[in-house]
Amino acid sequence: MLVLSTAIEAKKPEIYRCQQKDGTVVIQDRRCMITDLHSVKPSKHQKPQVNQRANNQSSSPNNRQSQIPVEISKHSFITSEQITSGRSPFFDLGWDQFIPAYWNKLKTNSRNHQQLLLSRAQLKNISGFKQGVKLSVYSDAMSRSQQDPFAKALQLYHQIRNNDSFQLLDSQFKAHPNYKVFNIKYQNQTQQLLLTEFYIDEKHNDLFVVTIQAGPSNWQTNQAMAEKIVDQL
Repeated sequence: MLVLSTAIEAKKPEIYRCQQKDGTVVIQDRRCMITDLHSVKPSKHQKPQVNQRANNQSSSPNNRQSQIPVEISKHSFITSEQITSGRSPFFDLGWDQFIPAYWNKLKTNSRNHQQLLLSRAQLKNISGFKQGVKLSVYSDAMSRSQQDPFAKALQLYHQIRNNDSFQLLDSQFKAHPNYKVFNIKYQNQTQQLLLTEFYIDEKHNDLFVVTIQAGPSNWQTNQAMAEKIVDQL
């Protein structure tokens, strides 16, 4: 379960530097022994090669208040790949080219984000979206929303957590070479499973939010489409 230190909390969480078997150093809010990692001390002359946050303990619906990601120093998680790479190809490629014709598409735009809905069912409007994949793109989040992309992601995350119609199942950080990524898994009142993942590009102030929504029989089909979208980011 992931724990966030908010501005209203008086006590900051303890942070532990732990080393995995492959030598990768991760920063987490639980003791190394809990996740079977080795504790390491930072070198005075060398910066640690940190590229992910580890905290993937399963969550319980009864522990809603302890499922929030912990925000550590943002800049320590920016990798060399992020520094040298360009902006996501989403902004340059025609995305319709990799979406099969039998998937129905609905695009919408608002003041601060674009949204692409994909479904095997007919889509006449946003309210008609019952299952499929949703991509929301918050480009240049600081200028459009007066929030950096990580803060915007946390705001959207809390909207899900605080929605009483959802049953929270799990939440975790994921390692990624270009983005800071965390997700939340939950169920709606019709027992559909939902997974929302936040892909944060701090260098370019962009945020990509990918949501899969489907019942058990259609989950794999929609998950495969979501993976294809993520590969294009």
